[in-house]
Amino acid sequence: MSDSSSRFFGFINILRGLQVVPKIIMFVGLFALISGFVSGPLALFHNPKISAGVALMFASLSWRDWEQVRRCDPNPPYKGHWEFGRVFWGLIFSVPAAYLFRMCYLAWK
Repeated sequence: MSDSSSRFFGFINILRGLQVVPKIIMFVGLFALISGFVSGPLALFHNPKISAGVALMFASLSWRDWEQVRRCDPNPPYKGHWEFGRVFWGLIFSVPAAYLFRMCYLAWK
């Protein structure tokens, strides 16, 4: 039996590793990127739709890593742990996202 609720939104399964909010941000970024490809110049720094789409995709990956920075043990005493690798990757994805949002702003002017 196939699940009828996943027929229309089944294409989002390519974003399987993301949580709900980063998945929505990634989908909007993919939509902006594809709409930028079909309209305007095909350049990252001259078409604000393309730079906004790529920036949203980086922001989604950054959100995913910042969301997983702190975790707790599943059993008592529920000690919390920090994962500094996630902090590093969150920063790595945040920097290009901020830069590309700036490029989107400058291309829009």
